[in-house]
Order: sequence, then C-alpha cells, then structure tokens
Amino acid sequence: MGNTVFRRLSFLIAACEAEEWLPGLISKLLGQDHANEIEVVLASDDGVDLRTRLPSDPRLVHCPPAFRTGPAAARTRALVAASGSHVVQMDADDDVSDGFVEAVISALKVTPAVALRTVYVRGGEEVKRFQSPTLELGSLLDFYGSVICAAPRNWIRLYPAAIAEDVVASIAFLHRAGGRLPVVDADYRVRLHPHSFCAQNACSFTSAYRSGVVRAGWLAQEVGCPGIEAALIRMYRSRIAMSRAFDAFLLGGGEGDYHDFVQQHQNHPVMPA
Repeated sequence: MGNTVFRRLSFLIAACEAEEWLPGLISKLLGQDHANEIEVVLASDDGVDLRTRLPSDPRLVHCPPAFRTGPAAARTRALVAASGSHVVQMDADDDVSDGFVEAVISALKVTPAVALRTVYVRGGEEVKRFQSPTLELGSLLDFYGSVICAAPRNWIRLYPAAIAEDVVASIAFLHRAGGRLPVVDADYRVRLHPHSFCAQNACSFTSAYRSGVVRAGWLAQEVGCPGIEAALIRMYRSRIAMSRAFDAFLLGGGEGDYHDFVQQHQNHPVMPA
C-alpha cells in the first residue's frame, strides 16, 4: 500500500470506568511537544459524557457515549470519528513516557508506520519490556502481549469484535508494512491492576481464543486485510496453549494474576493447543 503523508496523529481511546487514569493521560498527551499535531478521540463505553469530566480543548474529539458495547466497538467508533492521517489506539488506563508524542510523530514523518515500545508496569514498577528494535510477527508472538502500532488511518477498516482485537490490528499493520516495523524508542506503558480486562476475564480466554482460530478468516476480512488469516490462527493457537495452562493452574488450586502467570511461564513449555 502506498505511503500516506503525515498530517495529524489521532489517539483512539476507548474509555470505560476510566476516571482514575484518563485525566492524567489526557493532560500528558496534550502537554507534550508536538501536541499541536495530534487529536485525542474519546469513545466512552460506560454511558458517561466525558465532556462533563474533562477540560474543553479543540484537540479532544468526543464520540457520543455508549454503554457496554465492548472495547472493539468503542475503538471502531473512535476510528470512524478520527480526522488524522494516522491513528494509534490506547487504553484509558495506560500511560506514556515523556517525549512520547514527539518521538512517534517524528518517526511517522519519515516512515509510514511504527510500533511502540511496550512496557508493562505494576504499581510504577516495570514488569516486562518489548526489547527488539523491530517488530515482526515472531517477536510479537514471543512477547505474549500487546505491541501497539501507529499507522495510516486507511490501513485498517475497523477493530473486530474478538479477543485480542488490539493484537489483530497490530498484525494487520505489520502485514501492510511488509512484515516488519521499526520500534519507536519511547515507552507506551500498559498498567497492570486488579480491575484490568485481563485480570477480570482471564478465566474466559481459552474459549475466546478457540473462537478466534475458527473465525480467523472472517476477522481478517473485517479489518480489511484478508492476507493475515494464517497469522491470526498462529497467534490464537499460541495463546490457547498458555490459557489452558492457566486454567489448569486455577483448577489445581493455584492463585494469582494472569499476567504474573504468563511472565513466569512464557519461556517454558506449556500444554499444546
């Protein structure tokens, strides 16, 4: 696909019960250098009109509030409302490093798309970091987490209603870029906490990942990138193995957080998918 000239970067934020984190994230994004070249598109998914909770700023774009439509639908509403030439998704409880906006925009002015340096943090302490200077399918799957990408708006049609829809989007962006993306040297920080999606829903992941394998062809069509079907099957199968191991751990009386379990076991064999 041809290159898209950079004009504006749209941050797509799906927000559900995010008032503890969202104001700080908005303030940080809008307060950084090059923030005149961004917009923040907010898709409330808990029925709250965020215009009543956040400062008025022309760089904030508010989608009409919705209620419990799910992260994929909320991200898609933000995508539809975005006016930027390029987009990047964010979760409302995540964070970024100082200089993040400038680093991403500077990179997008010389290359069509980039991956973000994902760092998982808990209580302010780093848990794991994506280390590679480039993102490829193998390194994405080995990381066993989300590695968010900033890419042209027309590289994705929507965010599909599926588990790990953020990873599906990254795989689509990778495919559009020819299988490899440079990683920006600025941190995108994923906060791990008891109210996160993974912490609350990990017991349902095995069936959801299996559904992803069955629906991989449809999902690829939904995002507008039919060439990624095999990559999606590979991704979901790799996650089924880990999820089944976590299920067995819980059934055996184990206690603990899903992310802790993954961190302890991702470099060791788990049961096959």
